[in-house]
Amino acid sequence: MSDIQEKFFSLLRYALFIEEKAPLIEDGEWADIFTLAERHSLLGVIFYGIKSNGVKPPQAVFYQWLSYSEHIRALNMKVNEVAVEVTRLFEQNDFRSCILKGQGNALSYPDPYSRTPGDIDIWVKPKGNGKSKKEDVRQAVTSFVQRKWPGQVERYHHVEMPPIKGVPIEVHFIPAYMRNLIYNRRLQKWFAEQADEQFSHQVTLPDSEAAISIPKASFNSIYQLQHMYSHLFTEGFGLRQVTDYYFVLKEQDEGIGKKEDLSLMLKYLGLWKFARAMMWVMQRVYQLDSGYLIAEPNEKEGEFLLYEILQSGNMGHYDTRLGHKEGESVVHRYFRMTRRNMRFVKHYPSEALCEPIFRTWYFFWRLAHR
Repeated sequence: MSDIQEKFFSLLRYALFIEEKAPLIEDGEWADIFTLAERHSLLGVIFYGIKSNGVKPPQAVFYQWLSYSEHIRALNMKVNEVAVEVTRLFEQNDFRSCILKGQGNALSYPDPYSRTPGDIDIWVKPKGNGKSKKEDVRQAVTSFVQRKWPGQVERYHHVEMPPIKGVPIEVHFIPAYMRNLIYNRRLQKWFAEQADEQFSHQVTLPDSEAAISIPKASFNSIYQLQHMYSHLFTEGFGLRQVTDYYFVLKEQDEGIGKKEDLSLMLKYLGLWKFARAMMWVMQRVYQLDSGYLIAEPNEKEGEFLLYEILQSGNMGHYDTRLGHKEGESVVHRYFRMTRRNMRFVKHYPSEALCEPIFRTWYFFWRLAHR
């Protein structure tokens, strides 16, 4: 681990009010710190923390950072508005909904406007359909979206809809999936069992009087872990997603019985080894107290995972180990992704070996669903 990375971790902890003392950063090092914060979409989060605590980078870096921070704040206000608007849209058309990740995660931060927002992922289900099969829900959701906005792209777990005020929106029939057929079946069963509780968990976003639904921390402790695990086999993920998960864990009930149940579920869903690696990252980067951990940390797997996180940056946008992705053909992407996943066979053989099989099946599935 480089000295700059260590200082970045320390500054992140300081900005999140985990650490009381700011790291000593030389004037010439601030540009590298800024670059790391940008790579991991943590510019707003770190700037809020250092500004609140009176730490001031060199003037040129400070004003550049301030500009980005104000942009992130304005973007959050817009995405919050759209989250309420899209919730109302589905409510008015007899769907229950739940906003996944994103603006729900932001509520846990010291400043909810400091988290860099992305698109909106909304999980929807027709009202009054009880425990309808996944395909029934898919049919109801896609039929509504395609009637209202013809020609939308349908994927395995969501259908896209036109952006609102420039904010991309994905309408989910299921929150996520796994490539291993057995674990995926178990995951979808768990989602179905959890759905009503998540759709009923309402909050109010900042500067808004309208309620939206977001998942509970108990749900996110599995779902967001699985979401990062899934992205590990596609393009990767960065510290923004890990910081979200830090706050999820901080909200967990520390009851021993509940932790035992959670451990069994993680093993049942094939996430146990990844959870142990992530718990090591939580202690290494965030110094998270052991009382909040949901698995015994695994140092060897954790070191490998942290290296992948640092190489990938936010959603893998900065990982160039297998060449650049711009303008690549379908065939090039297929072999690039297969080569990428060979790195994970030793660590997560079940999902890594199923990934190219799933991707091949998914290619033909998309042809059939055009």
